[in-house]
Amino acid sequence: MNDRIHQLAVLALLILTPAITVSAARPIPLDELFPPKVVAKGNGFQVTEKDVEKAYLDYTTAAAANGQQVDIADRENLESRLLDKLVFMRIMLLKATSEDQESGAKRADELLAAFKKRSSSEDAFQRYIASLNLTYAEFHNKFKEQAVVEEVLLREVHKTLTASDDEMKRFYLDNIEAFRQPEMVRVAHILVSTRNSRENRPLTDQEKRAALSKAEALLKRAKAGEDFAKLVEMFSEDPGSKSHGGIYAFARGQMAVEFETAAFALQPGQLSDVIETGYGFHVIKMLDRRPSRTLPYEASVDRVRKAVIDGKAEAILPNYTRQIRAAFGTVILDPAYKQEKP
Repeated sequence: MNDRIHQLAVLALLILTPAITVSAARPIPLDELFPPKVVAKGNGFQVTEKDVEKAYLDYTTAAAANGQQVDIADRENLESRLLDKLVFMRIMLLKATSEDQESGAKRADELLAAFKKRSSSEDAFQRYIASLNLTYAEFHNKFKEQAVVEEVLLREVHKTLTASDDEMKRFYLDNIEAFRQPEMVRVAHILVSTRNSRENRPLTDQEKRAALSKAEALLKRAKAGEDFAKLVEMFSEDPGSKSHGGIYAFARGQMAVEFETAAFALQPGQLSDVIETGYGFHVIKMLDRRPSRTLPYEASVDRVRKAVIDGKAEAILPNYTRQIRAAFGTVILDPAYKQEKP
């Protein structure tokens, strides 16, 4: 009987030992050993020191990617403001309804598509995201969160405000310069790129001569009367405009100087010579031009109304922010983040 008990005890030990060994050998994440310090909290949310550090890193990385500098000496003040934004974002996301989430997600997709369209290529778009030290999913999520927060603001602030006719007319007259439109041209173009997109490098001299010959041949075909839109569709290497006929509409100061100079020198229906920019060789066709003008009030009513309401919303936003922070019982736990801010 004692031998039977001994055998069962040994069997139990053999069964349990591997499980105990595996459990003991599992590496424990640092966040479990040393949980991040909570620096702010409220009903349903908290913000840790690690969250603020990441927000600071994201901010400085984005600034560098856009050619801007951050004053390192101002780090404490900047982190305090970033904490305020994190608290605001967390509260607004908690306040978001299912309709806010749905509308925000849809608008985020539209904004992201427009952002991507402005990039010179898919590769350039992906490089920009990488320069922010983000994955595409993280980049998309930032767009979505911001859009959802804006939907909540629209619902709780902007849509509660009105603009009278007198307020709108006064705003229009006080800001008439904002309704002056400069001369604009609308052109279509064919681009023969001087970069090898697959290998991400400039063309060699020999390849560049071949690209120039290709552009000159396309200009000859366009002058012979071939459908310019078809030539764009078949041969243009500009992903930003190829899908809509190679068309750009712009005022002075918005395009590469060589491209802009050539475009503004053309008359409607006229073709340019082959023009070289940092992107490659272009053949430009003038479609039409619009002289400078001041938009009349009647044509600007929607824009004026939005501007007046946006101004009112901006004026009441600090008080709105204080109210929602109080409503969610927000407490800043670390005195370092309670400093005065400009």
